[in-house]
Amino acid sequence: MQALNNLILKSKKHFASYKVSDILENQTHAWELLLQAVTSENPELRQLAKVVNHELQIAPKLITAVNNYIEQVHQNNKSAQFIQQSQIYLKLFATHLYDVAPNNDTYREASSLFLASVNKNDYTFCVNMIRSFFPYWQQLYEASPLEKSLNMSNVDEHTTELTHLWKDIDGAFITTIEEALISHYQQAIKKININEEEIKLRTKMVKVILLLQRKYDKTSSGYRTNIAHIESAFTNQDLLRYFLSVSREFYHVWKNSVLKKTN
Repeated sequence: MQALNNLILKSKKHFASYKVSDILENQTHAWELLLQAVTSENPELRQLAKVVNHELQIAPKLITAVNNYIEQVHQNNKSAQFIQQSQIYLKLFATHLYDVAPNNDTYREASSLFLASVNKNDYTFCVNMIRSFFPYWQQLYEASPLEKSLNMSNVDEHTTELTHLWKDIDGAFITTIEEALISHYQQAIKKININEEEIKLRTKMVKVILLLQRKYDKTSSGYRTNIAHIESAFTNQDLLRYFLSVSREFYHVWKNSVLKKTN
């Protein structure tokens, strides 16, 4: 209760005033206060919101995901403008995720509703924010069986992101260019007469490669670095060998479509 009192007291300097009774008796008011605090510029408010969130259990996982994302933005030493936009738009986006079942359909629906309301000048920023927030939000899921083939004994940021993507890559946001690359790859592997299940598995691996490739240069060296980092997460050697085979196959499609355009 002390943390809640402190949060209400300190929040008066930054946004709307609340009473303890309002928060304890009205879940919507509690959600509004926590969301404003956890996306605020003030680190003390964010920390208090984290404590109160644990005590009150108001959308605890969603608030935690928002908190983790905002803290990571600050740790990455982004520009003041980037941080401010992230705080404003993630707060708006989170309202669409509040009190809904945590699955990919609701995330896509929330994304569509949110993007329909944003200023077109900030549309690209918001699309990228939705994509980058997705792994944090996806922590609401339990680990899938396929994750057991990934090395979780020494979890770093890259491995965590990979496992989140792998869990349900079909729900990830893919650009038009990435969709075209996937389509070209699927057309190529269908010529070797593999079954539909194997096509799905290879496609899933290719999507992971593409999503993580966004972090690296569009060069052969950037591609190799991406694959090396993904490779380090596997403990199942058979699956690793299969992945490396897929990465070599896909490289030729990626190289012909990406590198030629950047030369």
